[in-house]
Amino acid sequence: MSTLTIPNALSFFRLFGSPLLLPLSQTANQFWVVTWFVLLGLSDALDGALARRWNQTSDYGSKLDAIADLVFYPCSA
Repeated sequence: MSTLTIPNALSFFRLFGSPLLLPLSQTANQFWVVTWFVLLGLSDALDGALARRWNQTSDYGSKLDAIADLVFYPCSA
């Protein structure tokens, strides 16, 4: 199975998008902070659900999701 799947792409989006919460939170426009946070949160909810639904689960995807979570949670605090 290819490692380039939509669920893994969502995890990569969260992994690399989470650090952007930090500079965004320093801006005066909190709309973008909340919007970005919601998009990242949706990617967290959807990646595993889609992988299971589309039978695209893998050890790689599971580890990628866990690493993305380790980056997302501290950045969102």
